[in-house]
Amino acid sequence: MKNWLESPNQTALLLIDWLNPFDFEGGRELKKHASKAVSATLKLAERCEEVGIPLIQVNDNFGQWSSDRRAICERATCSEFGGQEIAKKILTLEADHFVLKPKHSAFYHTVLDLLLSHLEVERLILTGLATNICVLFTANDAHLRGHKLWIPPNCCAAQSREDHEYAMTHFERVLDCRTEAS
Repeated sequence: MKNWLESPNQTALLLIDWLNPFDFEGGRELKKHASKAVSATLKLAERCEEVGIPLIQVNDNFGQWSSDRRAICERATCSEFGGQEIAKKILTLEADHFVLKPKHSAFYHTVLDLLLSHLEVERLILTGLATNICVLFTANDAHLRGHKLWIPPNCCAAQSREDHEYAMTHFERVLDCRTEAS
């Protein structure tokens, strides 16, 4: 398959739930795996920026219904659970757009569909947390909408290696995603 970074038209990079306080059951395990994936994600995002692929930060509001981008960034960078290390790295990127999501999928009750339509995006590169939850739900919804997907396994993380591998297998077998590393 043609390298998407060499033909960036109609492509966007989604950064899913990287601004994360990790203050939930299993958060410490997820953070351990996310710490490894964030470096590859930053490199991929920098390459995308260089060729003009828009970066779209999509983040859960973690049940804080009055939250906004500022509040999410503040909560993630002040986390006592260590989320600040990852959040500060991700915030070095200049995302072109920010989408607040109330649930697992980046598409569910958000403006993402409209934004992608406006940008004329047909291909999505998905990165983020957790591979088997929010990345999985987003990938399923993107697939249903006809988007072509690339989900680099080194740019996603789950609470366990088994959860990560389960989701990556699902992406490849069921959603016909491109799943090679970035």
